[in-house]
Amino acid sequence: MYLGAAPIVGFLEKYNPDVVITSRVADASLFLAPMVYELGWNWDDFSLLAQGSLAGHLLECGCQLTGGYFMHPGQCGSHEAPKS
Repeated sequence: MYLGAAPIVGFLEKYNPDVVITSRVADASLFLAPMVYELGWNWDDFSLLAQGSLAGHLLECGCQLTGGYFMHPGQCGSHEAPKS
């Protein structure tokens, strides 16, 4: 089970820590929680939460979509750029 942004926001509000170490957290929550906390977003504002979730997902996983991530670099030459 992955935690969402709400427990992280609750922790930030209660303890005001400098560093937060989590267990299993959904990727976008790592970015959405600080946005909700710092910008004072309301959990009922689905437009902002959707935008924050999208931004968080792109920040967390964007490099994988742009070709900046290889699971096994150099294996069998399968990850080399095509020769022109």
